Amino acid sequence: VQRSMRAFQALRVLLEDSPPELGHVSLNSVIEQTVKSFDEELRVTESRISLELNDAPIRLNADPRMLLIAVQACVGTLVSLVEASGQGGAIHIATRMTEGTAHCELRQDAYRMSADQFARLSDLEWSDRPGGTPAGIALAAAARISQAHGGLLDARRTEAGGCALSLA
Repeated sequence: VQRSMRAFQALRVLLEDSPPELGHVSLNSVIEQTVKSFDEELRVTESRISLELNDAPIRLNADPRMLLIAVQACVGTLVSLVEASGQGGAIHIATRMTEGTAHCELRQDAYRMSADQFARLSDLEWSDRPGGTPAGIALAAAARISQAHGGLLDARRTEAGGCALSLA
């Protein structure tokens, strides 16, 4: 049910394509709220999340609802990949400020992605992706939200063949 609701929210962001309603928001709080909302899924998928949050709270001028959707989309995608590994695993989330820009990196190494799979990560036509079609919709929404705030969503393979997502 939670996954379906998040997929619906992501699809809504893509369809509405409305500008962000800016306000003051703490990135650390958004991440902590997201992790808490995944408690049940983490338990069922035998996943765990470790946090490495910036010591000083990172305050942003952003749309709190959209930022929450983007972070949930990234975490949900990684939980789906860990679940696809069939063995559980860890997701690591780190935040930092660099030259006035907030960065949030999320990564997992439980599910090893081939170069072909990784190249198709954001392909909405990829129907047999780990995590299914909702993962593609979620990543597209996270990218759109990041762009609407003047940032970007970057995806890269980790040294271990996993997946890292970076919001800046």
